[in-house]
Amino acid sequence: MKILVASDSFKGTLSSRQVGEYLARGLRAQNPDADVEVVAVADGGEGSLEMLAAGKTKYRFMAHDPLGRRMGGYYLGHEDTAYLEMAVTCGLTRLREEEYNPMVTSTYGLGENIKKAAGKGFRRIVIFAGGSATNDAGLGALHALGFTFFSGNGTEIVPAGGNLKDIASYNRPEGLRLPAITVATDVTNVFYGTNGATHVYAAQKGATPAMRRLLEAGMKNIAALFPGAAVNRIPGGGAAGGLAGGLHLFLGADIVPATPLLFREAGLERKVASADIVVTGEGRIDRQTHHGKLVSRVLALGAEPKFIIVAGQVEAPLRSGSILLQLSLTGDWVTREEAMQNAGKLLVKKGKELAKFLENKFGQKHFNA
Repeated sequence: MKILVASDSFKGTLSSRQVGEYLARGLRAQNPDADVEVVAVADGGEGSLEMLAAGKTKYRFMAHDPLGRRMGGYYLGHEDTAYLEMAVTCGLTRLREEEYNPMVTSTYGLGENIKKAAGKGFRRIVIFAGGSATNDAGLGALHALGFTFFSGNGTEIVPAGGNLKDIASYNRPEGLRLPAITVATDVTNVFYGTNGATHVYAAQKGATPAMRRLLEAGMKNIAALFPGAAVNRIPGGGAAGGLAGGLHLFLGADIVPATPLLFREAGLERKVASADIVVTGEGRIDRQTHHGKLVSRVLALGAEPKFIIVAGQVEAPLRSGSILLQLSLTGDWVTREEAMQNAGKLLVKKGKELAKFLENKFGQKHFNA
């Protein structure tokens, strides 16, 4: 029996691969002959490069974090394509909670990453755009690529979320040549407005209501620099604090859904099809899971009854004929806080429970086959 473990991360607790490895440890502890493969999965945010790492070259570089501090990062390359994850340089996880402030954070480090990849001769750059700490419409990245921005009186502006509203013009660097750029995201928010980057995501990045009004004015101002572009009609243009829309406006970047691209590049559909049992999950199964979250997209890769769900907490159980079992780390006197503190140990325990369940359902002989 081939068991594939492809769980989303338990956000704030364990990465996708860590979740999988703990479950696999429990499965193998109960049955040392279990044939278990662990794969990392992601939806365009943190962990996207980890999901694609097999068979690709890792390139390391130095850049700046969202507050301008030097840091190390990496991207992947394969054939003519470079794969970048904006959260590596500009992610919210790069900051302590008291540092969250999209008025001053910048995507400059991502621009440095783009520049490094372009210098290697790649013909295509794919940027996974989830998990940002920024709301600067990608202008920080453009600044790193040599763009300059000016106020109405000609004063140069170093772009950040809080001063986008003051930008009246810009200069593109002469001779700038970049590979074709694709921004991959699994949010459909537009550039500005009630469903835009600022109104939907800026609060979780530290923006107060007063800040959000200024940030929103900045997004509208940047869109106004391109009066015929209709950037606000593009689903996903508001991804990563408007990074996707900004790179589309200034560089002609394409904006595409991340999950199909990731699944295709990692061969996940093939892996699911060849597995007898697929174990997936996330930190919390709730009503949002039913509406396009990563777990539901893994389930959509197969219709036969071979899926098992393991979550930190099951608030709203999934209803599908393809699901054999749903397990939660919470319950049985285990609180949410205890589950987060002891997630690794509890996942090993759940892995053992899974092995017993499979032995009982399919028989010891078939389970070891």
